[in-house]
Amino acid sequence: MNYMHSPCTTDIPILVRRSSERRGAVLLVVLVCLMVVGVVGMGLVRTMITAGHDKRLHADRLQTQWLAESGLDRGVARLRRDASFEAETWRIDADQLDGRRSAVVEIVVEASSVESFGRRITAVATLGEGPLRISAEATRGVVLETPEESP
Repeated sequence: MNYMHSPCTTDIPILVRRSSERRGAVLLVVLVCLMVVGVVGMGLVRTMITAGHDKRLHADRLQTQWLAESGLDRGVARLRRDASFEAETWRIDADQLDGRRSAVVEIVVEASSVESFGRRITAVATLGEGPLRISAEATRGVVLETPEESP
């Protein structure tokens, strides 16, 4: 008796095995691609968050420097109105700034060590409180006209 093997009976398991191996390989490639996309995406999100923090820090530093300069202007104006003005602590509420943090500007007037200047005004601005506070200092020499010098 001759038994003939049908080509279909032996091909089916081979095709099924090859198909499942192919599906497994495709699944592995897809998983690796998803992992790569996820890692790149997380890196981009981290970069965006860091850039946002850097931008806010830069803006806060600029604001603190401007507050120190404003403190100098305020000190000069006070000194021109009152020659005996020596110091002031200028408190600025958060709602007058950006709503996030308040500020303090310390204004001090001293006799200048340089003969050409009558007084030296120093303003130290501090934005915020605690470990996240930012400080800036500005100094300016001021010569006040005495009544004898005025025309």
